[in-house]
Amino acid sequence: MGLDKSVNKLIDRIEKLDSSNGNNKCDGINFWKGKKIISLDLWFKISKTNYLSARDNHRIKDGLEYFPNSYHPNLFPRGVPDNFRELVNVWHKEYIELMDYTKDENLGKKKCTYCLLNPNNEGSYFGLYKFIANTLQITNSYGLEDKNKNVTSIYPCQVVNFYSCPYDKEEESEEETVTRNDLFSLNQIAEIIGRALSKVLNIKNNRIIYKIDFQSAKAQEIDTFLHGDPYAKNLPGALPIEYNLNERMGQIEKLSLIPMTDLEDVFAILTDKEKMDTIFQIALDKKYIEHKNELIEFFMSIKGNVNKEDLTTSTRLLYYIGKNKCSICSQPANIDCINCIDKDMWLCVDHWKDHETNHH
Repeated sequence: MGLDKSVNKLIDRIEKLDSSNGNNKCDGINFWKGKKIISLDLWFKISKTNYLSARDNHRIKDGLEYFPNSYHPNLFPRGVPDNFRELVNVWHKEYIELMDYTKDENLGKKKCTYCLLNPNNEGSYFGLYKFIANTLQITNSYGLEDKNKNVTSIYPCQVVNFYSCPYDKEEESEEETVTRNDLFSLNQIAEIIGRALSKVLNIKNNRIIYKIDFQSAKAQEIDTFLHGDPYAKNLPGALPIEYNLNERMGQIEKLSLIPMTDLEDVFAILTDKEKMDTIFQIALDKKYIEHKNELIEFFMSIKGNVNKEDLTTSTRLLYYIGKNKCSICSQPANIDCINCIDKDMWLCVDHWKDHETNHH
């Protein structure tokens, strides 16, 4: 469906206004893939995708006759009707190609999302991005006024534009030891490690103890992170919860063998081969298991340059059950047999059933 004459006249008037303000320039080109390039604001006025109703679906097709002159991450905030989905997919692909061709700054920022140096990553995953970045021996002026000034810390990035990235260098440099592609790969490594640490930290059993009564086949679950905290008394789990023994105990996960009570513990894991291997065996995403040794070796290769102060967290780490040892294997245990009143009997997830069979 084409646009009527009155709408076309409106487009011409607005384009003239935009041109006078320098807003309708798209790197010197006015057309792309046979379609006219117009301002982003005008494109939204034509397509009405930001407040489209079911009866206005045809306006989407009107918008597909043009390309906006700048990048927007969500051109279709209210979704796309099924009958336009294929058209929109083709159009959007060409739109991104245009933004890439013109090196649009907003798209450049978006492309930097998964870079190790992106400032939006600060504080995520214990500050691992900064932790890794500061081990890289790089100096760069980043276009600062003082061209002779060396930036000893490359994190966070002061550019945040994929198309102006100071590490997008084809020639080898004695000063710069990583490329832009390296920084994207290092970001992925930080996320892989961070997810594993977070998974171990949030294993519920690392803060839970179980009081088991084998005679009545009951298990009482106590969350030590919430229990006794006056500010958490109304939260789920703040009070002990009672379960049927066989109903609950089969769902218990293994305790982490490595404590994570503070950032000192996190640092110890990141600089110790055996501890990191133990954490990975428990929590590394399955698709990365085959790369476990490579990930460990990477951290061992940089541990001489790491700085514990680069690690950070915005919340206190969870309580770790480490004072109790399994009476059978001496590994960390959080299951207490209340029937053994003559001794302090603690059991791990692997051996509580054996204890029940042999003693109760």
